[in-house]
Amino acid sequence: MDETSEPKLVVLVPLKDTIVHQLLFMAPYALLGVLLVILSGCLSTSGVGTDLEGRIDRWVGEQEYGKALVAIDSVDKENPRYKHIQKKRISISGLAKEYENEVIEVGKKDVRRNNWRAVLDRYDIALKKLPKSQRLTAEYNNIVTKQKIKIHKAEQKVLFAKGEMLEKEISYNRELSQVDPRNVSITENLKDKTIEAQKVSAELLVFAEIDLEKKELNRAKKMANLAYRLHPSEQAGALKSRVLVSIKLRNKKKNAALEYAQKKKIRKAKQRGQALLSEYNDFLSQDNYSDAKKTLSLLKKNTWKPQDLDEKEASFQEKLANHVDIQLELGYSYYKREHYQKALDIWQAALKLQPNHKQAREYVDRVKKVIKKLEILKSKSSG
Repeated sequence: MDETSEPKLVVLVPLKDTIVHQLLFMAPYALLGVLLVILSGCLSTSGVGTDLEGRIDRWVGEQEYGKALVAIDSVDKENPRYKHIQKKRISISGLAKEYENEVIEVGKKDVRRNNWRAVLDRYDIALKKLPKSQRLTAEYNNIVTKQKIKIHKAEQKVLFAKGEMLEKEISYNRELSQVDPRNVSITENLKDKTIEAQKVSAELLVFAEIDLEKKELNRAKKMANLAYRLHPSEQAGALKSRVLVSIKLRNKKKNAALEYAQKKKIRKAKQRGQALLSEYNDFLSQDNYSDAKKTLSLLKKNTWKPQDLDEKEASFQEKLANHVDIQLELGYSYYKREHYQKALDIWQAALKLQPNHKQAREYVDRVKKVIKKLEILKSKSSG
């Protein structure tokens, strides 16, 4: 130690007291920090919820219902806005269903108008907005299937027309070749057309096979016949034979079905005819000529009829005439006793059974006049 230097006073502070002092000094700031973190977390959560709802509303406005529904599914249950956001699902699902209905309905109209570009573009947009929609997916697949069928038929028509044209060109070129056998260009052209015909024939056979598999036998026959005429190969001949066999089998089944249906129809007609005949006999035994007449009329119109129907009808007409005569006499007995309304009822019933009965008509007219005069006299006497 330097002798000239002054001695320094060193104060020793206990280490424990220093740490406690620092902790006491920092505690308020630490607590404030914790509160700030909690507050910022709450604000952040609220901000996220509000921002998400804004995006959902924007997507709904843009008809992006799929995005909106996915966003709703992703909301945490701990989010204070969870229940409020979930309530939007009902209205958004309803709007999505309306959108599906609109796309499907307009799509069907476009298909009927053969506006394929419009319908396919519309479904491309719709499936991007609702990629999980089973209805849209199913309807889109249905439309694509219809489009493929249309394309297949159109290509088939084009190929068939090409084959028919080739058939004519080959025929004309053969005729020219026979007339002008030294013309090289005609010979070469005939050769080229023959090679082209072989290719078209092969393509026609593919279409014919498809039609045969789909049971479109008439079209398959048309395709196979043209393919064979263009190039009478073994393959074309075999397919042509298979188609003809299938057509015969189809016609056989069709004829069998028609025969069965006809027999069934005859059987039903016979059952109905026998039932009507039984009813007719019952009505006749009860002297119920009105219902017997109706039943006999139905029996005459029925396909099946009893062999003695003409005799039955003649017998009925005779019995009916006798019955009408008896009713006229009965009505006349009431008429003489001045029971005019009763007489009218009996005579009208008789006239209904035989509308052309002259005497019945005269009796009805006569008693009506009497009843009318009596009503006039009664009216005057009461007046």
